[in-house]
Amino acid sequence: MNENEREKKQMEPANDAETQKQAQIDQRRRMIQLLAGTYLLYLAYQLISSAVQEAAWSTMKIVSLIAGVIFGLTGAALLIFNVRAELKRAREMTKPKEKEQGEDKQ
Repeated sequence: MNENEREKKQMEPANDAETQKQAQIDQRRRMIQLLAGTYLLYLAYQLISSAVQEAAWSTMKIVSLIAGVIFGLTGAALLIFNVRAELKRAREMTKPKEKEQGEDKQ
């Protein structure tokens, strides 16, 4: 074993710890964005429903409808993006287990 290979082996645990820490940070970020997306959808529902219940058209009703649509679209985008990212992460977490099981059978 030459010196370069020893250095690589010594560096692997540090890289693994950094990768794990980054994955935890990404997961926390996704959870916060999921909560924010849910809250934005709730706000959009409240704004739109209160605007629809008003009888007369006014500037506030139009502003509420526009804000509700923007909040709804933003919230939906946050939810869709982060749910897809979580599903992708879950699939990647199961793939190594499947490979290990396949290697054990051979």
